[in-house]
Amino acid sequence: MMDCLQHIVVLCVIGLSWARTISKQNQIGDVTTESAGIMSTTQLPLHLQEKEYKYLETNGYLSPSVHIEDPPEILEQEVGTAIIKFQQFYKIPPSGHMDNTTRNTMWAPRCGFPDIVRFDNDNNELVSGTTNHRRKRYNAPGGFYKWSNHKLTYSILNYPRRGNHKDWEVRTVIKRAFEVWSEVTTLTFRETKPEEADIRIGFYSGRHSLDKDHPIFDGPDGDLAHAFSPNAGWGKVDGDVHFDNDEVFTMETGNNAGYSFFQIAAHEIGHALGLDHSDDPGALMWPHYHYIHNFRLPKDDLLGIQHLYGKNANNKNGPSIFTVQSPCTKVFDTVVSIGGVLYLFKGSRYWEVWDGKLLSANEGKLIRDNWFKLPSRIDAVYQRKDGKTLFFKGNKYWVYYSKYPVSGYPKRVKELGLPNAIDAAVPIGSRKTFFFKKTMVWRFDERKQKIDQGFPRPIRDVFKGLPHRIRMGFTHYDGHSYFLKGAKYWKMTTRLKTVANAKGEPNEFGMDFFGCPSRKSMKNGILKLENPDNLDIDDEEDELLDDHVEYTHDADLYD
Repeated sequence: MMDCLQHIVVLCVIGLSWARTISKQNQIGDVTTESAGIMSTTQLPLHLQEKEYKYLETNGYLSPSVHIEDPPEILEQEVGTAIIKFQQFYKIPPSGHMDNTTRNTMWAPRCGFPDIVRFDNDNNELVSGTTNHRRKRYNAPGGFYKWSNHKLTYSILNYPRRGNHKDWEVRTVIKRAFEVWSEVTTLTFRETKPEEADIRIGFYSGRHSLDKDHPIFDGPDGDLAHAFSPNAGWGKVDGDVHFDNDEVFTMETGNNAGYSFFQIAAHEIGHALGLDHSDDPGALMWPHYHYIHNFRLPKDDLLGIQHLYGKNANNKNGPSIFTVQSPCTKVFDTVVSIGGVLYLFKGSRYWEVWDGKLLSANEGKLIRDNWFKLPSRIDAVYQRKDGKTLFFKGNKYWVYYSKYPVSGYPKRVKELGLPNAIDAAVPIGSRKTFFFKKTMVWRFDERKQKIDQGFPRPIRDVFKGLPHRIRMGFTHYDGHSYFLKGAKYWKMTTRLKTVANAKGEPNEFGMDFFGCPSRKSMKNGILKLENPDNLDIDDEEDELLDDHVEYTHDADLYD
């Protein structure tokens, strides 16, 4: 295997690869079809489509010396050999024909760089499908594509436009992806400014370089990401990592419902450190996307990265299991109290809390399993006095009775007189519901089904003692209302209409409601916090605490 490590080069999306040269096979077919487009006048053998020919060429299975203008018998032999190489790499019985299994494997979500690396007579790597862009195989005599400096820096240039992810969520996942490699090697990683970074991370769509040999993203469910090995001859992008901005990633470590950003990022960082794709289907560096439950760095990847950078002498236990994050580390999207049970929502999942205990497993439950056809990433939710539950997301809202949707919904939020993308909905009293967005609050009359006159008003004019902005809220079975921001909450009694904590210091939601350790102890290493500062990155101007608490006795607000 160590001999194969000599082939480590730039590549992308999933795998630590020791590319192997496979001897040519002579088993070929005898059927030809006519392809469309630029090859419309050329017959491609073995039922091969034009895009499949390009795939074999781009990923290194066809020799750069092969041309579609070659005599049919030569082209057929070369294409048959290329198909066999592909089948052998992906553990498919080698037939030399494009059967359904081969086609389905070929178009699975994957990396946009070649699986097989070819070199010319001067030991330069050839970019598959081209003849004019070459890269040195080694960055030092007898060395590999690797960093000479073991104290590396990185920078995040931009953030994904799809998925409604917070910047701090992305930063947290990327940091953990770097830790996959630093905990088993002598490498260390630190985030810094773009102009100072060794590894730059960005989200792009389509063609995103003037270099015509630069890989191009192809939209959703194709090439998910790619990366460039250090000192590989690509210029400024050497060592960089690019994600397809048309994909929707999930930031939840234990969620296999979408493309796990954590595992894709860890894979791409492996490329940025000098690892190639692996032909081990269980490896992180396998070219195609595959979700690894209870992630621990596989042995194939471990051996490869330690061959390049050595072992971490301080780590006697080997790779850690990157387990599902505890709900104690989460900052939830929204929360609601129904029948004395708290339902905490985050992304596509929810957790149940009752009587100070977490009833759900750490990974939570899928929202769609309890509320039929309800979308993920809910903005706000509350239950009316008639037992129906309203869910808000963006410019729409849904009404559910138990787990079933009420017909005629979703409807537009504006029909209620409310703005889009509200932060929270809190019913107070017998017929008033308060809706929050940024620094404003709307009071809604449930009987009249309209906003009360004089609203919206600033939150601090109505609820003295609350911060400028709150993110969640609910009225519990004890009759009290609770307002949350980050991991902190404020308690209000409807009888006194005041914030209960006279000092104006919010309490810890997870600690008081479902037995989490204190945030202080988590900062000291018991658990890794999703957002240690309890603030949204794009909302840092909001105050977490107020200097003092004032009281309001405006009884009309609640009547």
